[in-house]
Amino acid sequence: MSIPEPPAPAPPRQLSAWLNSTAKVAGTGISFLLYIALARLMTPEAFADFAVVFAWLALAAALATLSFPMLLVRFVSDNLAQGRFGLARGVAQFSLLVTTGVSVAMAVVAALALGSGLIALPRDLDAGALMAAALLVPTVLLMVLAGLLTAVKRAVAAELLVNVSRPALLIAGLAALWFLQRPAFTAPLVLGVYLAASLLIAAVCIPYCLATLPRELKLARAEYDTRTWSRTAAGFAAAIFMAAVSDRVDLLLMGAIALPAEVAVYAVAVRFAQTVTVAANAASTAMAPHLVELFPELRAGRREAIQALMRDTARTSLYISLLAVAGFGALGPLFLSLFGEHYEAAYAPLMVLACGQALSALLGPAAGVATLAGAPRIAIVGLSAGVAVNVTLNLLLVPRFGAIGAASATASGMVSAAVITWAWTRVRFRIDTSVFGFSPR
Repeated sequence: MSIPEPPAPAPPRQLSAWLNSTAKVAGTGISFLLYIALARLMTPEAFADFAVVFAWLALAAALATLSFPMLLVRFVSDNLAQGRFGLARGVAQFSLLVTTGVSVAMAVVAALALGSGLIALPRDLDAGALMAAALLVPTVLLMVLAGLLTAVKRAVAAELLVNVSRPALLIAGLAALWFLQRPAFTAPLVLGVYLAASLLIAAVCIPYCLATLPRELKLARAEYDTRTWSRTAAGFAAAIFMAAVSDRVDLLLMGAIALPAEVAVYAVAVRFAQTVTVAANAASTAMAPHLVELFPELRAGRREAIQALMRDTARTSLYISLLAVAGFGALGPLFLSLFGEHYEAAYAPLMVLACGQALSALLGPAAGVATLAGAPRIAIVGLSAGVAVNVTLNLLLVPRFGAIGAASATASGMVSAAVITWAWTRVRFRIDTSVFGFSPR
């Protein structure tokens, strides 16, 4: 007598993905206002310095987190679903302790290297880099807290606290300085205001995070499986760091080989195009804890629920991405004019980047799915191939074509990485992460 299979868990409502996407887009919209203010208040050279230093900060933060935000989503979600509250508490404590220690150590090393003259930078980049070193610790802390909130299905709250409130506070701080003193807005000054905003948000985020954790987790005695967590984190970390390199290598290369004025133009184009990335990542973030809960189904060979989840996630990302591309096409010149006459040249690279992101969205969140499912090698190889394409084409195209060359190189790298990770994930797990969502037989 055969035992009927239990019904597959219903996929999460797309409402959570749309809400998270809306929160991310709101944060991006506020960041647009911030970039407009910075472009108006700073010279193109100072704005370029800020963009390059901030890109290095983001890369350092991706390294210092050691992938623990994703580890929290993977293991807190799984342990809570299985009723293992002690392990859920243990991985949360372990993540906070390790990432805080690593970020403090990295910040101290960077400060000593800059202060001793071991690293010499042009203009006032030394002061900006020192401020970025101080920013590293609260930035990493907020990323880990956001991962913990996402793991307990508070992704929207994480977005509002970390990615919406912080740029809003930065705008308020810059406005206060402008009205009170009207100083010269240099990269170190702006980064200093960003540090103050980050510390204030951390002071709010920590008690909120503690208040929203499940009662069973807070009462449980912490249990540790550091060997499993560390081994898993190592794979996650390589994938996440490679993703961070992929997202920022174009701007870093531009900062090394292009004039500051050209870098400033491209930085504005990148910031606008990141709206498409934000939409795709928002749906994937909301999907992640639900995907983890469905892993037993995947191991049992039942893929229907996961396939439906993938298809809905990819389609949500694509719809929002296409809306962003259409909005850029119609209103891009108007938006760019707000930055000033110098930045109107960002329209062409903006459209190239946005179209590349939309094409990548067609294939869905394959890299994230493979990493969460225990095959980070897929994401690492795919992203590494994309970075190789990106770097090669940047070196060939930027000297001749400037920002439009960098955008073309970056879009090519995006699509290359998306194709490789989608194809490999489809073969490895028999899951189609694309908008078409057909499992291979």
